[in-house]
Amino acid sequence: MNFVYLWSEDDSSESVIEEVPNGVAAAMDGVLGVEVATDTSPLRVSVELHDQQPAPVELAAGEDVVALTWRPCGTRLRLADTVGHEVEGLTLGPGDEVLAVEVRCRGRDEAAGAEVGELEEPVEEILIRLWPGPAREEKLIARQSSFGRMLAGEPPPPSDPAAPLALGETAVIPVAYHGFYLRDEEVPATWQLQEPREVGSALVNGLVSNQPGLAR
Repeated sequence: MNFVYLWSEDDSSESVIEEVPNGVAAAMDGVLGVEVATDTSPLRVSVELHDQQPAPVELAAGEDVVALTWRPCGTRLRLADTVGHEVEGLTLGPGDEVLAVEVRCRGRDEAAGAEVGELEEPVEEILIRLWPGPAREEKLIARQSSFGRMLAGEPPPPSDPAAPLALGETAVIPVAYHGFYLRDEEVPATWQLQEPREVGSALVNGLVSNQPGLAR
């Protein structure tokens, strides 16, 4: 998994966050971690420092948002990723012992589904907004992406029903299957066939495929 980290200046606090149970971001003393959907595509990250709680931002479709309280270790911050890229120079104001943090993630599903080299411009965006805290309420504001729901152990959001298709048409199945089985009710067969059986067409969850050589 890839992460974007916001570290404070105390190197002794450089612990690595490896899990985000809310599917968006996690915080511990000295480090804030946001899990990234893309493996190889460009990513846009913005960090905003405010002296008070900023105006709310309208929730976008598919956006994941969480509010946290974070305790940095020092006043200097640096942004880094799992690969090792770093950006320094962010400085907190005096007396900011704890911070309210709002993390907003957009375009995660598009980034997670992109092939290597497919995206030249970033579609995944992460916005981190900080101001003197603590946060009024630590909570998940929205978890709308399939990527965020997967991290949280939830099923993907419901999709529109599939359009009716006539047998023989072809449709792309937008999920990964471990396998499926076709069985003629007139022919005795075990549930899990020992050998793959080639078929000409198949109807799976209302979707049709007639690609040659389709097998289990």
